[in-house]
Amino acid sequence: MIRPVSLWLREHREIADLVLLLPLAVVSLLSSRGYTQAGFAFQALLSVLLLAPLVFRRRWPLGVFTFVALVCFAQWLVTDQPVAANLAVLIAMYTVATESGILWSIAAAGVCCFGGLLVFYGH
Repeated sequence: MIRPVSLWLREHREIADLVLLLPLAVVSLLSSRGYTQAGFAFQALLSVLLLAPLVFRRRWPLGVFTFVALVCFAQWLVTDQPVAANLAVLIAMYTVATESGILWSIAAAGVCCFGGLLVFYGH
């Protein structure tokens, strides 16, 4: 029973990634409920921009990481409110580390560390 499921998941990687991202999307949207309607719409759009590219993370790991990191940077420029979907940058970095070479892995880790410093020290 487990063997056919794992085989199907390997053959349909995008669908498997989508199913794995759904709980993070739900948590991200539920954590945005306390905002005004405009704030909720912004948080929902931000969550979609951060999570949707992860469906293609195994096909284009560097492109997905770059996009997600740029969205996080734009978020830092605009607001200081984190969303649960910010974990997407760590998921994308993990994918770069597993799918790309060591130099790309180090570069992705450096980008994440730089982003962490930006968040920690504020604007």
